Amino acid sequence: MASNPFNPGFGHVPARIAGRAAIQADLRQALEVGRDDPNLCTLLVGPRGTGKTALLNLSLRWAQELDWAVASVTTGPDMLQQVIEQTMLAVQKLPHVDGVKVKTPVVEVSLTGGLAETGTWRTRMSLLLDALNAKGRGLLICVDEVLAQDPALVSLVADYQQLSASEGKKVALFMAGLPDNVRDVKKDKIASFLRRARMQQLGAIPSGDVREAMTLSFADSGQTIEPRALDSMITAIAGYPYLFQLVGYYTWRYAQGAGVVTAQHAGPGIESARDEMRETVIDATLADLSDGDLSFLAAMLPDQEKSTLIDLGQRLGRSSGHVSTYKKRLLRAGVITTVGRGRVRFALPGLREALEEES
Repeated sequence: MASNPFNPGFGHVPARIAGRAAIQADLRQALEVGRDDPNLCTLLVGPRGTGKTALLNLSLRWAQELDWAVASVTTGPDMLQQVIEQTMLAVQKLPHVDGVKVKTPVVEVSLTGGLAETGTWRTRMSLLLDALNAKGRGLLICVDEVLAQDPALVSLVADYQQLSASEGKKVALFMAGLPDNVRDVKKDKIASFLRRARMQQLGAIPSGDVREAMTLSFADSGQTIEPRALDSMITAIAGYPYLFQLVGYYTWRYAQGAGVVTAQHAGPGIESARDEMRETVIDATLADLSDGDLSFLAAMLPDQEKSTLIDLGQRLGRSSGHVSTYKKRLLRAGVITTVGRGRVRFALPGLREALEEES
């Protein structure tokens, strides 16, 4: 029996990624070119569930196929050490590394045995990259869950600039983070070079791309989808990548063994997907919001489609400046989106329903 073609697990690379073709092409090309490509330093930005980690993991897979060494980390106090250790492992696998010593004006670093255990982080990385580059290999560093306040991240991006631009090393840096965290990174004076990084915004997937990917995913397991069932799935997904995987995963389970996927399969599949979306994304998003954020969202509930900022100000009894401040906060967090001038709507599928249940 065919296996489920959908994988909603965190960070897993599904068999088919709906949409994102242009972003995938940019990341793949950067690795194929290897040097001087503007996408070699890329920042993936989007709310939870928009596929940032999956794209990072797909890039790691491509890098290995193209004979790059890889270092995959998350922001944290030991991030730089993790990058060093993973790069050391890659260098250790190269032939004829033992016995190499490289001198710099400041320190002599040995690649024998301990592999560059002395010197600054940048000095050590420069020597390790020299060893990789000499064998025609580059290094891809992937950083997930970017947090601006982490000094290790500031050090990494500053040193990356020197290694890639000033020293000409074959090294790439792909990062991913939530909109608000990435905004803080770009404000940081030391990390100002990120303003020149390629920023990829992960928004909603067009319905045509969802339709094509859903149809092909089921076709991969020998199934077709009735038009009514497919339409209901597309509506429920609302362009949200994580929901695409959830709806597909559960609908495939209910239709397992059936040659044709019908509304009787899609209906319970959509309900199961919504329940898991609530538990894994909506509740976590609400937990991160302030009381002011939640009040703003509650004021949007009387409107079925979109809310005007004027109406929100009247309902909240607050000034236009107050409304504008919280609008910007929620836009950066990916919780709402603009719909024309002076109008907003909910961006996360299921968020309205969750707020209505708690009100």
